[in-house]
Amino acid sequence: VMVFAGSDGSLLATLDGYSAGALFGFSVDSVDDADGYADLVVGAPDDVVNGAAVGSAYLFTFTGSGIPATVTYRGSGCRGTDRRLPRIDVFGRPALGGSYETSLRGARPSSVTALNIGTLWDQPLGSWAPDCTAHAYPHASLAATTDPDGAARLRPFATIPVEPGLIGIVMHHQWLVVDPGANNPLGLAASNDAVVRVGE
Repeated sequence: VMVFAGSDGSLLATLDGYSAGALFGFSVDSVDDADGYADLVVGAPDDVVNGAAVGSAYLFTFTGSGIPATVTYRGSGCRGTDRRLPRIDVFGRPALGGSYETSLRGARPSSVTALNIGTLWDQPLGSWAPDCTAHAYPHASLAATTDPDGAARLRPFATIPVEPGLIGIVMHHQWLVVDPGANNPLGLAASNDAVVRVGE
C-alpha cells in the first residue's frame, strides 16, 4: 500500500504486510484520532498464523512525518473457564514521546495475569496447553489481576523515550491468564498477539 501526500502527490510511505499471500491492502479505510492527521486501517483477510488463515487488520497512525506508529492484531488466543476467550487491545500512540496502554478483556474474573512483551515467537505449547500458542517471547513480563469483569489494563512504558534509534522497533504483546478452569494441564488461557511498531 502506497501513501501519497494530498498537497503535492509525493510518496509519503510504502506499507507492507508480514505474510506473502495475505492479500494485504485488500481493504483500506481512513480513520481519525483527532490529531489532524489521517490514519489508515489496512485489511489482510488471508493473513496466516500457525498455519491458519485468520486474517489481520493493521492500523497505521501518522503524525505528519516519516515512519508511522502501528498496532496490528494477529493470531488467536486459547479459551479458559466457561469458554472465555481473552483478547488484547492497545490504546494510545506508540511513537517517540508518546505512550500506549494494553488492556485485557474476556478473561476469568479475579485472576492473576501476565503481560508478556518481546519478539515474535509463535511457539505452540503442545500437550501442556494443546490449543495455546505463545506469540511473544517474553523479554519482559508485567503482572496484574483481572477485575470482576475479567478485564485488566497495563501501561508498559510511561513514555517512549525520544530516541531515534527506537523508530521501527517491533514489540509483540500477549496476555497470559492463570485459569484453573481452562481445558489444559497448565491451567492457562491466553490472548491473541498485539504487534506494536514504534513510530516518529
